[in-house]
Formats: sequence, C-alpha cells, structure tokens
Amino acid sequence: PLVECHSNMVQTCVLNHVEETLTAVKIIACMSRSPDPHRVGRVCVEKHGLQWTLIDACVTDKGKLYMLEVGKKAWSITGGVGNVPLVTVQGEMSYAIQVEAQTNLLALVCDHMKQDHKACAGSHNKTETSSSNESGEDHTTTSHGTTTAPKATVTDASAQDDDHNATRRRSV
Repeated sequence: PLVECHSNMVQTCVLNHVEETLTAVKIIACMSRSPDPHRVGRVCVEKHGLQWTLIDACVTDKGKLYMLEVGKKAWSITGGVGNVPLVTVQGEMSYAIQVEAQTNLLALVCDHMKQDHKACAGSHNKTETSSSNESGEDHTTTSHGTTTAPKATVTDASAQDDDHNATRRRSV
C-alpha cells in the first residue's frame, strides 16, 4: 500500500513539473505498464527528460499535499469515486472513455486533440466516439482530431489503509 502511495505521488509530482502534457502521459504510461511501477519510476522519469532529483524532492516536500488537492478535486467532480481510475474528457465521464483509458490512455488523449503531435504518431485508434456537449447537442470526435483539444482528467482514488488514502489526478 505505501509503495502504491509513493508511485501515485511520483506521478502527481510529474504532472506538476512537466511542461508538456504528453510527456507526463508517457511517463505515467511507462510506470503503469510495469508490474512494479515504484521500481521503474526513476527510469521512466529520466527516460523522458526529467531530472529524478526534482521529482524525488517534490514527493518528499509536496507529494502528500498534491495528493490531498487531487482527492478534493475528485470528490467535488464525482461526489465519490466508484471505480478507479476515473477518467473524464472535457468534463465528460462515460463507460467508453473509461474502457479506452484503461486500454490505451495515450490514444484516448491523442484522439481528442485538435492538432496532431509527434508523441501521437501511431497511437490513434481510428475510431469515433459520440457524446453530448454541454448544450445537449451530439458531436463526434474522430481519431483525426476534429474537435477542440480536450482536458482529460484521470482520477485514481484507492483506499490504502485507514490513515493513508491515495488519490491521483492526471490532467492531460
């Protein structure tokens, strides 16, 4: 449990220190692909150009504060989290988004971007997702990025033990 909390804090600190969102997604995906994300955190961070000492210091100094902020935001959005991670794209939550986030988070982000990015090369699903916007109108987003760039939020609220709840949020 404490190892998972540390990994969550590493990922939250990455989000707070990376300049480009897709770099954060790549680091988090790198960690998530490993059966032991805690052990590969440093490798993933350095592989994508961040200094481990900066992230490690963040975990020590602000990691718990960042996790608390993410937890508060998650509860304000959902009123509680039933499944983790919880992913929203442009403020929308759906079963399709949850499935896609679990199977290919990078493709989900890339499929909803207005402009292509080099990090997205080869990651598009070539699928369409239909949903309703704020005014109730249906719109379709294709893998060619026909909608505006979204803000996706991934929230992972995992009860670890009575005095340590881990929550992470990734804005992409």
